Amino acid sequence: MATGHPHVTALPPELFTNVLSLLDAHDLCICKTVSRYFSMTIQSVPALQYIIELELAGMVDEPLCPLLTAEKLARLRSLQHMRRHMKLVRGPSIPYNRMKPFKTSPGLLIQCNDRDGIEFCQFPSTILGNEERRWTIDAASLGVVIQDICVDRSQDLLILVGLPSIPDVSGHHGGLMLILSLSQDGDPHSLAAQSRIVMQNVDSRLMHIEGDLVGNLVGIPESFLYGHIDIRSWKTGEFLWTNESFQIALRDNSTGGR
Repeated sequence: MATGHPHVTALPPELFTNVLSLLDAHDLCICKTVSRYFSMTIQSVPALQYIIELELAGMVDEPLCPLLTAEKLARLRSLQHMRRHMKLVRGPSIPYNRMKPFKTSPGLLIQCNDRDGIEFCQFPSTILGNEERRWTIDAASLGVVIQDICVDRSQDLLILVGLPSIPDVSGHHGGLMLILSLSQDGDPHSLAAQSRIVMQNVDSRLMHIEGDLVGNLVGIPESFLYGHIDIRSWKTGEFLWTNESFQIALRDNSTGGR
């Protein structure tokens, strides 16, 4: 009876592929140099090739993505081809409203117009499957003079901060935070317990959404260099945290100092 050392080719191909799938991109590249069999196996299995090409693209996988690995690999290659062979084509210009709040999000530009309404421009994208689209929310439906904008497309969330367009007869001089649906053209967000939240200070200089929370870098009216950070839940409207007043540091690009 002939005996010899077992060879990896004796393994069922599915088992061998499962073993290789446990490796990272660096180890897979090393395996490709070991033998022609290893190299052909890795190149023929989309799941293994996806690991390598994703690393080369400087990207990470999204586990919740519903696409098959072969589909994700095809999209990744399409994106990389577009990056390597980019051809800029001049399209229509978008007027920029100076001194008006604006915000950008992946594939979307939001800016206020001269009538205090909001203009949206969704850019076309083959990768994202978006068509070009433009729409406007009228100022009269908002009831605020907008001073700051924040958006989270993954939550269909649009948050506006501003002053009431009609003075409050009660004498309140604060501002309003509006929690709106991005896709429903400014209707109240379905997950927000309060769509209009009264704020003590409306001088919002920077706003950021993180999950259920929204943070505001709020300025002090008497000074441009001092402010504080307010954190609240946009879903419940509850005010959660604020820090003490601090000085806003400005970077001096000419010296590299602050």
